[in-house]
Amino acid sequence: MPEKELKMSGASTVDTKSSLTSTVVVGVLVAVIPLIVGYIVTFVDGARKDELTTVNRQIEKLYGPLYALTQANDVTWEHFSKVYWPNHSRYYFDPKQPPTLEQVAQWRMWMKTVFQPLNLQITNIIVSNSQLIVGSAMPKPFQEVIAQTESYIAIIASWSDSDSKNLESFRSPAANTVTGINYPNDLSSCVKKTYVLLKERQQRLESAFLSGLSPKAIGPIC
Repeated sequence: MPEKELKMSGASTVDTKSSLTSTVVVGVLVAVIPLIVGYIVTFVDGARKDELTTVNRQIEKLYGPLYALTQANDVTWEHFSKVYWPNHSRYYFDPKQPPTLEQVAQWRMWMKTVFQPLNLQITNIIVSNSQLIVGSAMPKPFQEVIAQTESYIAIIASWSDSDSKNLESFRSPAANTVTGINYPNDLSSCVKKTYVLLKERQQRLESAFLSGLSPKAIGPIC
């Protein structure tokens, strides 16, 4: 009998130790799991907030202003074309169909007072916020508008009121435009597409907690 009682006592001790171990494990899990969950939540929300901050800056500093300016530029150019360039040959200064003296005068006035100031704003915004450009390289339309705008600074500086005395030169492309560099026709669409995608991404980041874990949906557009 004593031997049997000893064996039963040993079994009871093992059960007690097992029970204590289980209790300790459960207690540790109860304490640790909330910490792990809290860390994950903090990490995910931090990633979301970081990306939202970047997207907000891209919209506010770069693509928002560019969208407004390029749209304004398009509307202004359309108005100018309808009024002063009704035939719409391929080039305003087409050697085969050169503009009239009045058309040249209007071109220079609009370039100095409307188009060049708009393009200077566009250029300055791109250059000042190039770190916010979507993608790893500067889009070609951005490069082209900067090159054209900078070149027109020299062209416009060369204009004078006496230029019209030499009619042939006054009406020539070389005296009025940047040879070989045209305004990028796809600039507006490039900016608009990127702006729309950024706005959509902004809304998802603001409304969906797990959006910070998803891959960045915006890549180079143009």
